Amino acid sequence: MVLTLNNGPEPIFLWLVQVAGYIILAKYEEKHLEKEFAKQFRKYEATVPFMFPIKCPSKIPEIPFTLLIAVIIAFVFLIFPFSLLRLH
Repeated sequence: MVLTLNNGPEPIFLWLVQVAGYIILAKYEEKHLEKEFAKQFRKYEATVPFMFPIKCPSKIPEIPFTLLIAVIIAFVFLIFPFSLLRLH
């Protein structure tokens, strides 16, 4: 994705759409898991972050927080050139 940013920000937009799709899918799965494993799933859900390995503040709902993290990541990819993000 980052390698194609020279052509414009379209890959970032598509990635954000993909994140939104994963959020919808995850919420669908959570609904069914809660039906099947009610008490165990609530305990698991309270200890594990939603999508990104970042604990959501209690004052912010998890879906807007997840979207905010995705937008921040997208912003970093748009602002910093790929050569600065390489680890080697």
